Amino acid sequence: MPFKFLPAQDNWEKALAAVKVKPDSALSKALDDSFKVDADQPAKRLAMLPKILKLATDFKKSKLVVAAGPNALKVVQDLIDVIPVVRKDCEQAIKDFQRTEACEIDVQFVIQDWNGKSFQYAKGYVTFESPGVPTINKNAALSASGLSFSGVRLRPAGTVSLVVDAGSQSIEGSRSYEFKPGQKLMQFRAIQLVKKHKTKGKSIGEVTKKFGLKGSVGVEFKVVSVGGEATKESEYKDGYEEEVEWEIEAGFPTFPKESFEQTK
Repeated sequence: MPFKFLPAQDNWEKALAAVKVKPDSALSKALDDSFKVDADQPAKRLAMLPKILKLATDFKKSKLVVAAGPNALKVVQDLIDVIPVVRKDCEQAIKDFQRTEACEIDVQFVIQDWNGKSFQYAKGYVTFESPGVPTINKNAALSASGLSFSGVRLRPAGTVSLVVDAGSQSIEGSRSYEFKPGQKLMQFRAIQLVKKHKTKGKSIGEVTKKFGLKGSVGVEFKVVSVGGEATKESEYKDGYEEEVEWEIEAGFPTFPKESFEQTK
């Protein structure tokens, strides 16, 4: 099947493997470099296309591809044929950014979990959307404070969505954003939603099962009180002979609007 856009390195090498051709390392790297360019940098991707075209053209003429036969030649030609399409898309994206007065701005997200702790080492995904320009996707591992991205090209108003993949759960939220042209930094604060649960039971396992809670005490949830009184884990870990009332706090997989705010 012809390519609709420049393939990622692994997809390109799978296509070559299907026709029994060993990939050219320089071409694979060039495709990988292009794939890593974000949608807000069309000029950077455009500048990479001449090199990719030359590498692909030379690869098609190589003894390796020619000897593999017509199917191999077609795969490489499909790559060559999609380059003008990508060039046109990049040129249009550049015009769109210019027309909509999009400008570069640094963006920071200060992020906390339901218990006031960081999501350090979790994976964060951010999407910016605004009419007239490409959707901008960013991702990175969270630091102790959250996420930061430099030089994101955005329109002065739009929407932003945030997803934090914490392994045991994904926490999501979205909101509008706005900044003044020339502003250097846009900043957000996002705090995971926390809810309290009350029920009766004999053990922590019985109680958490009722609410569908999984994970460890102090990580995914915490016990606020047992029998109406604050208590330590050492006091309730063995359970009780009779049912008592438990109050538990747990994080929900969302950053609600009231705690996902633009602070700058």
